[in-house]
Amino acid sequence: MTILIRVMFIVSLTTLISAIVVKIIYKFKKNIYYKGFVVDQKVKEIREGGSQNEYYLVSGPDGDIIPRYVIRNSVYENSIVLNYKKGYERIVYYIACFNEKKEVIDVLEVCEENTTDTSRVIIIKRKTKYVNVIIRDCDGVRYNQSYIVPLRTRNIWLNQLFNTLILFNILVLFNIVSTRIIAQEFSAFYFKSLLGLISLFANLIISAIYFFVGSLTLLNKNQKERAGGKVSYEFY
Repeated sequence: MTILIRVMFIVSLTTLISAIVVKIIYKFKKNIYYKGFVVDQKVKEIREGGSQNEYYLVSGPDGDIIPRYVIRNSVYENSIVLNYKKGYERIVYYIACFNEKKEVIDVLEVCEENTTDTSRVIIIKRKTKYVNVIIRDCDGVRYNQSYIVPLRTRNIWLNQLFNTLILFNILVLFNIVSTRIIAQEFSAFYFKSLLGLISLFANLIISAIYFFVGSLTLLNKNQKERAGGKVSYEFY
């Protein structure tokens, strides 16, 4: 391996590892929630119709609108059915799903119109052990803006910057390894040639497109979250 290829390989590998470590440490997309986990009271647990059903009372002021819910665990799927205090013209709420460690693993946004006193059957993740119900809107009244705190714009740009560094260096390393395997001792001449420069420039263009498209997509999703919609970033 010539000095040129060796230097390119070491720099790309070092940059790749450093970018991954920084992302792991700072977690630019880590979710922050407006509300913490609340323990709802379990009133009973019985076997019904082939599923194990757990009945809960909703804690806090949200219980005035959705007083109860049942988590249904069967061999086919896990689901939840909520009991409304009455029929509503339009209701929007979040179902935060937690695992056994009380970590958020999913957030569902549910919207129903012209309801009865019972919701539709809503499928939840298999690993869901607990849920919290958070009302957003009910019959024209806004109760909560959202559940997930929107990301800071700076975090979005930083996240995409390090993602782009990771992508670019993976592409460069792939070029180096593949060229070394195919061209062998002539690989050094490839990176000094016009074709080699074009391939590196193509890697740069691909990474730049990924950076801007990914940033704009995430900024758009973040704007939706500020408006009260449900957007998932990363669940831990």
